[in-house]
Amino acid sequence: MTKQTTIDSVSRLAMKLTTKELATGENESSAELLQALGAVAKMLEDKAGNNNDIKALAMQVQGLVKEKMKS
Repeated sequence: MTKQTTIDSVSRLAMKLTTKELATGENESSAELLQALGAVAKMLEDKAGNNNDIKALAMQVQGLVKEKMKS
């Protein structure tokens, strides 16, 4: 499996989980969704190259996921 295929797969999983949670009306994010979002953010950070805006956003998402996972 190539790196791009992995990124695409994790992105699709995150979108699927987000859509499912929005449809159910749950206010609390599941651990599964948070892990998927964190993984997508990490991959975006890794692929951002010299784009500091994308890196900063990805790191912010990872931080939010980490804090949410604690609670």
